[in-house]
Amino acid sequence: MRWIDHPNFLSVNPAHVGLKAFFITAALFAVAHNLWLAGFFAGIVYNLLYMRSGTLWSPILAHAITNAILGIWIVSTGNWGFW
Repeated sequence: MRWIDHPNFLSVNPAHVGLKAFFITAALFAVAHNLWLAGFFAGIVYNLLYMRSGTLWSPILAHAITNAILGIWIVSTGNWGFW
């Protein structure tokens, strides 16, 4: 997000990223997933986590937890279409 917002991305505070960068990264996250609407929503949530915490570790951990919960649900229910 910071790189999209400004060429000198290290000078950009994550809490002050613009809407353009925010929605471009959420859209790219959506395109990278089969269920694009769920991916877009997750991208928004992860972007907000990053902006609020100021560290990439928060959205990385949230994504890992989301994937783990989804994986457990898929294995237990047999809904392999979500994998």
